[in-house]
Amino acid sequence: MTEPVINVRQVVAPLIADAGAVVLVEPVRRERARWMDVLRGSAIILVVLWHSAAILRLDDYVVPDWLIRFNELFASYRMPVLMFLSGTLLARSLSKPLPVYAVGKARRILWPFLLWGLLNYAIHSHAVPIYEKVNWTTPYLWFLLYLLIFYAFAPLLRLLPTTLIVLVTFLVTEVPGLTEDERRFYFLAGFFFLGRLLSERRPLFERIISGRWVWGLAGVVIPFSIVFALVGPWRYYAVLAPFSVAGLLLFIKIARLPMVEQRTGALQFVGRDSIVYYCSHFPILTAVIYLAGKANLAVGLIVPIGFVLALGVGTLLAVGARSALLSWPFVAPFGAHATPRLAILDHPLLTHRSTRPALAIVQFGVSALALTVMIAFGARFL
Repeated sequence: MTEPVINVRQVVAPLIADAGAVVLVEPVRRERARWMDVLRGSAIILVVLWHSAAILRLDDYVVPDWLIRFNELFASYRMPVLMFLSGTLLARSLSKPLPVYAVGKARRILWPFLLWGLLNYAIHSHAVPIYEKVNWTTPYLWFLLYLLIFYAFAPLLRLLPTTLIVLVTFLVTEVPGLTEDERRFYFLAGFFFLGRLLSERRPLFERIISGRWVWGLAGVVIPFSIVFALVGPWRYYAVLAPFSVAGLLLFIKIARLPMVEQRTGALQFVGRDSIVYYCSHFPILTAVIYLAGKANLAVGLIVPIGFVLALGVGTLLAVGARSALLSWPFVAPFGAHATPRLAILDHPLLTHRSTRPALAIVQFGVSALALTVMIAFGARFL
């Protein structure tokens, strides 16, 4: 059976049309997409592998150059994949009443961010007070902080064309004088809202992924990854986004193969419980390094031991988290019934574009202002 040939105009036209129209998607309830769990699980394992070596450098260990270079092969894809996958679920989240949306994100993102952030602070040196932003923006939990910010602004941005948001956030990375952390915020914001864009344009997404030309992207992704690892790294510039997008499309194509979906149960398990692995792996690695230092273990042993223990203990925690009694480190055990008190958030002016031209202009202005504030927030506080 031959795969459909992509008509370039069919692919590009919906994206251009989005620049002048707002699409509010009402997602259809469907079976969990296993390919998403495959990708999420793969990205989490790569993050754990990266931190298994990178955390040693924070403690002045000499890490073999080949291991650093190997990890850099995946640097252009790890976090963009995780952000993209989170963004693909945004339309479904926004279809819920805003109180449900707000409380859900607070319980499942804000709570573990605060809890594990406090733990991370407790087990490391207290060179600066806990309230200093360095304790919350530079440790590994910055990913959850970014998600919180993107989800917080998303309801105010829903009346803007998603294509515009993606383009603006990517282009801001090229502003001279930005730090790497600031560029990272904007770069990953682009991938978060790119996920929303393609979830809104589902037929377009399916046409892209079904094209056999996606396999040809390997001819771009593999050489770029090698050059990036050997000569780079160059991080979080808009000019690099097309390479990350190419890798993303190729990995989606692979993950959607029936053979891959059927034989990657372990990866899918990690993907389903990614929050557990992400939150827990860094403290586990910290403990491994402390004990390894006491035992004078070589770096060649610390990295594999830390990697295996982080995934092993994470798996035990993931199994335990299926129980309401043991899920509290990852989902807040309170607040599930607080949504009626937040009903004021569900005002139609916040959720639907007005048919009155004057109000519609005001809504667009408010959304544009919210995007500006989000960009300014990234430069000022992150």
